[in-house]
Amino acid sequence: MSQTQPQDTPGLDNPVTGQHPQYELLMHLPVAVAVFRGPDYVIEMANTRMLEIWDLTTADVLNRPLYDVHPVLREQGFSELMDKVIREKTPLVIPEVPVTLMRKGVEHTIYIKLTYEPLPVNEHNVPAVMALAVEITDEVLIRKHLEEKSFAIEQSQAAFEKAFRESPMGMAILIGEDFLIRSANELMVEKFWRRKPEEVIGKSLVEAFPELLGQKYPMLLKQVMDSGIRHREQESLAIIKNGNREERFYLDFEYAPVTDLNGLVIGVRVTAYDVTDRVRVRQITEEAEEHSRVAIEATGLGTFDWNLQTQEFKYSKRTAEIFGVPEGQELHHSDLVNRIHPEDLAIRNEAVRNAYNTGSLNYRVRLIWPDNSVHWIDVYGKITYDTNHTPVKMYGTALDISLERNYQRSLEESELRFRSLADFLPTFIWTSDSLGKVTYVNKAILEYSGLSQSGVSSGDWFEMVHPDDRKNGVRRLEIAIASGRDFYSELRFRNKDGEYRWYLARTVALKDEHNIIQNWIGTAADIHDQKLMAEELERRVNARTTELKLANEELIRTNQELEQFAYVSSHDLQEPLRKIQTFSDMLLKKLPANEPEMKLHLEKINSSASRMSVLITDLLNYSRVSKSDENFEALNLNVVLSNILNDFEVLIKQKDAEVRGNGLPIIRGIPIQINQLFYNLISNALKFAVERPVITISAQEILGVEVPANVPLPREKNYVVLNFADNGIGFDQVYASQIFTIFQRLNNRNQYSGTGIGLAICKKIAENHGGYIMATSAVNKGATFTVYLSR
Repeated sequence: MSQTQPQDTPGLDNPVTGQHPQYELLMHLPVAVAVFRGPDYVIEMANTRMLEIWDLTTADVLNRPLYDVHPVLREQGFSELMDKVIREKTPLVIPEVPVTLMRKGVEHTIYIKLTYEPLPVNEHNVPAVMALAVEITDEVLIRKHLEEKSFAIEQSQAAFEKAFRESPMGMAILIGEDFLIRSANELMVEKFWRRKPEEVIGKSLVEAFPELLGQKYPMLLKQVMDSGIRHREQESLAIIKNGNREERFYLDFEYAPVTDLNGLVIGVRVTAYDVTDRVRVRQITEEAEEHSRVAIEATGLGTFDWNLQTQEFKYSKRTAEIFGVPEGQELHHSDLVNRIHPEDLAIRNEAVRNAYNTGSLNYRVRLIWPDNSVHWIDVYGKITYDTNHTPVKMYGTALDISLERNYQRSLEESELRFRSLADFLPTFIWTSDSLGKVTYVNKAILEYSGLSQSGVSSGDWFEMVHPDDRKNGVRRLEIAIASGRDFYSELRFRNKDGEYRWYLARTVALKDEHNIIQNWIGTAADIHDQKLMAEELERRVNARTTELKLANEELIRTNQELEQFAYVSSHDLQEPLRKIQTFSDMLLKKLPANEPEMKLHLEKINSSASRMSVLITDLLNYSRVSKSDENFEALNLNVVLSNILNDFEVLIKQKDAEVRGNGLPIIRGIPIQINQLFYNLISNALKFAVERPVITISAQEILGVEVPANVPLPREKNYVVLNFADNGIGFDQVYASQIFTIFQRLNNRNQYSGTGIGLAICKKIAENHGGYIMATSAVNKGATFTVYLSR
């Protein structure tokens, strides 16, 4: 149930209690007081005593409908009592009434003395009721306990029975498993049961009403007796015999257990409210609505009923036909909206938004049926509101106006307007009938060709087409006319001076709603200058392509020569270095022990020659790895790692190193280069370790969109990411890009050997595999080298 805000606010609410100022005097009365306004019984005020009875706070109840706060009260008949007070504008006093409330999730039944007072309507004509309640639970329980022994309790019982008899609801007490009718008020006996008291009091329910044996009520009574749980229903159909005639009633009723002082269920309290008139009015209304729908659909209109709160959408068969919905197919409101042409959807949405404010809906849009045919509809509707002016339902009609719209469109596209527009344009424009016979050409064609309208109609326009284009153009036009497809071609047209110019010609078919060709419309745009420019550009591109091909061949020859030169140079340089090392070793062996200075010089010569040899080897490797034209193969990186570990077996044992790496993927790569990549990075990690080295190698596959923003790789590819992490000396992160530059070293050559080429080789290998390499580190915190390889 939607919340109803108070309609009358004469002043600001109390900042502490949140209550209206006019109710401040009532807040601390010893009597529970509450004010309910409007058809939803919105709680406009509840004083401290009433909040204690409800076991709630002001924030829990203020400005909320009563039955949103206490759903359990809905079936206890208070709505009818308050409606009676409002309708008759007279107070109502009930000396004793049982009330069941939910307190901390548990039902509690209390007894109160209840008074309802009608209040004046506010400025919005919304009536209100003030309820005053005094809890008498203790008194009632004491009275029940002492009813056989106390005259005072007998007097109270009499008062209770008086209230019982005069209650605006039908009430009865049924005792025992046979449901003996112990008591029933006048309303229950005469209005509901259509009996006299002596015909029912003291009898079992089935004895008094044998017609109930075929109905659900005896079973429900037994269910309440057995379980001790109350049962409620709304608009329940009951059939009671009145003489020989059956009468049908609709009741809102409650069966509540009656217990003794020990809490045992001994009977059932029945309360009922006759809602037959309300149900019959609704049924008559629904029947009238159905008759109206039938009458409306007889005119070709489709009807719909849209519940704006539950979004339930009901539509007639004709509405489904208008929207192109096959018979028997169940659709929701959104499915019908999706049939609206995308270009017209904004029109519909704006109309619905306006309807919420004005109450009226009116728009015209196109629909696209499942067969892609387009239909026009007019939609009209009205919105109904609740008492808070909240939209509740929209009722409306839909009318197919496709024929009318097509006729209107044909008028809008009249020949006169078309020709006026066509004559204004410099572009060639013409029309022809369904068989391709020209019926009109614009002034641009006549001025260009020097022909007359009659000459064009007689077929002279055909002579405008260049002889070399005529045969192919005519053939393609015939195919277009036969198939209904568009005609598109580049043709040369002759002007009145006998010169030809290139034109881009296009002809499209205009069809009716049955997809039948009515006529053709054609256009031609001058592309002569663009055509000549394209031909010149093509000539230049071909010439440039030939030049680039020759330059590429020359570059290939140069690279081959450089590669051969590098190989020969490295071989020729290695040979004298080997001799230097050999003769240095021979001199060291023959050198007397008393020549330490000479020995030092020879050792430096030998060391320099050794470094030179390693440098030449690394340079040769770098030149070789620069080539990326080798074949890619499937490589198991676990096998690659195992081979590298075999190469470093001795060094790993010497340094007591631990290399972790398994579950590596299979990739496509250049075998010798991937092997070199693993070799260089693991060698680097072992070299720069100052304690027991721990090297961890891991891998993962990522999508291009997952590549970090600082990695310059295309996002449309996917990648394998390899991480080589160690616990070595690390380096300052500011040098992270510098270390991949050839000959770049960050450490003392005497302390850590190397040429400064190894990481440069790794960078080349990553680039040859469409990837990238980067490093992250900190001084004495180890380093991690991350390699991206394209999948």
